Amino acid sequence: MHYQGAIIAGTLSGNFTAKNTLAAATSINTTPNTTALSFNGNYDATYDTPLAIGDVLGTWRNPANITTTTAITFAADGSATGAQGACTFASNFKPRATGKHILDGTLTFTDSSCATGSGVTMPVEATLSSTTR
Repeated sequence: MHYQGAIIAGTLSGNFTAKNTLAAATSINTTPNTTALSFNGNYDATYDTPLAIGDVLGTWRNPANITTTTAITFAADGSATGAQGACTFASNFKPRATGKHILDGTLTFTDSSCATGSGVTMPVEATLSSTTR
């Protein structure tokens, strides 16, 4: 995702060992993102445990060091509403049918200031990586 919210093309290459490690690098040649980003990760067994809507209830905000304020509020019925700056959105989530630590859902942009405009719906996946709200 471009720093202003636009979707941009890039490549991802790397190596992984199932349920162990991942090492990869991205290549995005769009200003200002012209430097490859590398990342490494280790498998977390939490992925193999179900994630419930009850685990994410309430309002979540991005860290204070991120310039554009983003917040999303999850309700018990799986619906969610939020905003990133002036761009507002509505969502619906449900636990992944396979029992993995992922919520599947749809995201509908509800404001014309969004990069997609208003009324565009897209599929999304979400997981809980921290209990910090």
